[in-house]
Amino acid sequence: MSLSDSNTKAVQDIESAILLVCLDAETATTDDARAWSYWAGGHDRRDGGKGFNRWFDKHEIIVDAKGESGFNGEREFFCDA
Repeated sequence: MSLSDSNTKAVQDIESAILLVCLDAETATTDDARAWSYWAGGHDRRDGGKGFNRWFDKHEIIVDAKGESGFNGEREFFCDA
């Protein structure tokens, strides 16, 4: 974020949102790959490459390059015990 003021503003805008639209440049070739892409932001179960274009504390509508779409409502809630 410290590279420019516009980066800082963009991240602040994203962090203040409750719903995001994620536009993915790649497409998944199988149902399993599509599920991993929508859920984890990667096209397979490998450790590298996950989390691309995902904000895991938001609800997301995800649209890939073919126009296929999905919804990720994964949320993590924490409470102090």
